[in-house]
Amino acid sequence: MEILNKSTLVLNSAYQPIEKVHWIKAFIKVFQGRARAVEYYSDVVRSPNDEYFIPAVIVCTEFSRLPRRKTTYSRGHVIERDNYLCQYCHRKLTKNSATIDHVLPRSRGGKSSFLNCVASCEPCNAFKADRTPEEAKMKLVRKPRKPFIHPLKGKIGEPEPEWTGERGSTNYLAGVI
Repeated sequence: MEILNKSTLVLNSAYQPIEKVHWIKAFIKVFQGRARAVEYYSDVVRSPNDEYFIPAVIVCTEFSRLPRRKTTYSRGHVIERDNYLCQYCHRKLTKNSATIDHVLPRSRGGKSSFLNCVASCEPCNAFKADRTPEEAKMKLVRKPRKPFIHPLKGKIGEPEPEWTGERGSTNYLAGVI
């Protein structure tokens, strides 16, 4: 039965998508008054006395911030955080041409972390070698930082038409997918 597999998009009170839940959990939130439905599926559920449309998108009545997704260090996350640009010469990189440079070299105790690694092109990485950017007289375009990854990116799967405005409604996932 198709109705059992429906998911509901949950928005905070600022209409930012924060999670995707099973429709039953969303239905309970609406029924308890902790959220209100803004889009519905055409499917209904019936009780002995009533019938209810299944919520496709709900908005929480109390404000909740976007949950912080634990971001693990990886080469791909560093390159993506730096927008596929060399952080020394601003050259456009591809996933295969990008290298990871340790701002404080590992030979001097530098760790592989978001705060010590940047995306770099091969020529810049080779020129900097085992030195700090100051010693190599190179300037970083942007100081390394821990990236923010939206809690729903990569976790949505196939978005429902009711979430993206394909059925004439608002696109609740704008900027997320």
